[in-house]
Amino acid sequence: MNQAQHLKMLRRKAGLNQSQVALHIGKSRSRVAIYETQPGVKIPYLVLQKLAGLYQTTPESIEQHTQNNSSFEQTSDKVSGKNVRPLVVTIDNTGQENILFVPVKAQAGYLLGYGDPEYIQSLYACSMPGFTNGTFRIFEVEGYSMTNTLQPGDMVITRYVENWNNLSNDNVYVVVAKNGICIKRIQNVIDKAAGIVIQSDNPEFATDFIPVEDILEIWEARALVSRSISRKPSDVIFELNTLKSRFENLTNKKPA
Repeated sequence: MNQAQHLKMLRRKAGLNQSQVALHIGKSRSRVAIYETQPGVKIPYLVLQKLAGLYQTTPESIEQHTQNNSSFEQTSDKVSGKNVRPLVVTIDNTGQENILFVPVKAQAGYLLGYGDPEYIQSLYACSMPGFTNGTFRIFEVEGYSMTNTLQPGDMVITRYVENWNNLSNDNVYVVVAKNGICIKRIQNVIDKAAGIVIQSDNPEFATDFIPVEDILEIWEARALVSRSISRKPSDVIFELNTLKSRFENLTNKKPA
């Protein structure tokens, strides 16, 4: 029984029609029909979670009906670093690897030129003490999805991750994927769902899933260079106490 047949069986066992399932998972009825008729279709992990909850099973139980040995081996090789493309680096006049800076304006170009030595040579290169054992890159933060941890314009110093099996849950990583570059906390579900769940520190931003096949590079955040320095907590407390005193004075005044 393949994945499509398994999903159809689970739906019928639950006594539901495709429209009811579509409403529950937030997809169209035609999309549910595709899931139930096309065995090779890749279902996003977040959708798998919703289907698993509806059918009282697990995402892994649904997906195990679709993986074959060859695709599993290819995914395994990519994850472990055996099948990852060679990483392009530059070196200084002493033979040490440079740390390359990828600003926001260069990130769209990075997706196209990450494997092009000429493009990599065009990036700003530097060296920093304490960052010599490995390959490092600096990525500039864009947007507010990681506030209050990261602010727009902050620079995250990262180390290249060769074996994705070693990704640690809840740590911050830069993920270079086919559709863009993001800086997120991750949940490593590679062994269960062949991908990673990315999460923002800002609750206004939704959680998402990136399959292994869409990932190009992963870099682990190791340090932060911030352009915003917070005020002393004592200053904030002083201002709050001042406002409190003013409010009390206003409420204690007797009307004329």
